[in-house]
Amino acid sequence: SYESGVASYKHMYFNATPNTLKIWATIVVGVVIFYETSKYLAWLAFQRRLRLGMLILFISAIFSHYYSWWVYINYWNDDFYTQWYHQMFFSITELISTTVVVILADTKHPVTVRKAFVVSGIGLLHIFAGSWDQFVTNVLRGEGYAHQ
Repeated sequence: SYESGVASYKHMYFNATPNTLKIWATIVVGVVIFYETSKYLAWLAFQRRLRLGMLILFISAIFSHYYSWWVYINYWNDDFYTQWYHQMFFSITELISTTVVVILADTKHPVTVRKAFVVSGIGLLHIFAGSWDQFVTNVLRGEGYAHQ
């Protein structure tokens, strides 16, 4: 059992630690932000001010945000931080891009070259950085592990 020494791997530990507080705070903040953003987009739709293209971009980004959110929970749960700063870069830039997409979802905000460049530039940056990490480093250089 969990209390009697070394146990088999557990998926989640719920102990009274600072990391547990971080996990719960991340869950609450993530759910509230998703709810408020969805409510705002629904309001725009009812006001007939919603740009369909931006809604599609927002929906396509949900999984990447969920993945980042879950990764941080796992990092704190397992005390495993080797990819922390790498993931932080992706998460912050994803949030910037999604914030611009949500702003542009309102037809009262014009789509400018600068705003479009922020969204597309971050997308291209993620493609190049992910390709470098996952293909060049892990496959061509052979520095990856079997699970990668």
